[in-house]
Amino acid sequence: MTRGYKRGVGAAEARRWMRRSSLLGLFLTLGSLVIVAPVFAQTGGLTGKVTLQDGSPCVKCTVQIDRQEIKGNYHVQTNKKGEFVYVGLPIGNYKITFLDPNGRQLFNFGGKHIGMGDPTDASLDMAKEMATAKKEQQANPEAQKQLQEEAKEQKQFAGLKQLFDQGNALYDQKQYEQAAAVFEQAAALEGQEPDRHPQSRGGQLPQGAHE
Repeated sequence: MTRGYKRGVGAAEARRWMRRSSLLGLFLTLGSLVIVAPVFAQTGGLTGKVTLQDGSPCVKCTVQIDRQEIKGNYHVQTNKKGEFVYVGLPIGNYKITFLDPNGRQLFNFGGKHIGMGDPTDASLDMAKEMATAKKEQQANPEAQKQLQEEAKEQKQFAGLKQLFDQGNALYDQKQYEQAAAVFEQAAALEGQEPDRHPQSRGGQLPQGAHE
């Protein structure tokens, strides 16, 4: 009788321990979920569509996503509709740069804030951006003047490069007098002496070239 009672107590204790173990396992699982959830909650994302100036989608364009406060670089490509999405980005401010399929920069946004939750929109409409930039330039005489000066410098640089390429070709052909004349023409255009320009073969001709 005493022996049977002890066996009954042992079975009841075992059942209680099993229930406690199950509850402990449940608490540990819930605790791990509570710990992991905030980690995922501290991220956001970026989404949008890239449209070129002619209204067509920018297919296989690269969207560079550079974190500004703490170094972090990410990138994603657009699909055949020009759409993109990137999730799992740390919360913060980013610089978004759009590159065409050949790697040339189309546009960039600075200080784009990515918050927690749904992806932040960063769509690019090139036609709209160009129209906005044109209006701002027209409204700002200083900016318009600067653009004109930059265009003038680019034109002058193109002319200088053409002259120096021509002079170098003549130099390679040992036509030193003609090369010297072209270099001097380029120097006059730039307002410098021939021997001060790095692309003019040092501006020095072999001895006897002028004879």
